[in-house]
Amino acid sequence: MVQNDSNCWSENIVQLRVYLCHEGSFGTGLTLRSIQLNKKLIF
Repeated sequence: MVQNDSNCWSENIVQLRVYLCHEGSFGTGLTLRSIQLNKKLIF
């Protein structure tokens, strides 16, 4: 079950959502890398 948290701002990307739920706003660089990788997978 996925809980709605303020850190979980990515609802469309499950993996990225879970990652942000754990990392939050810390590790922004890794988050940006994850977004780029996810964009490659989506687009």
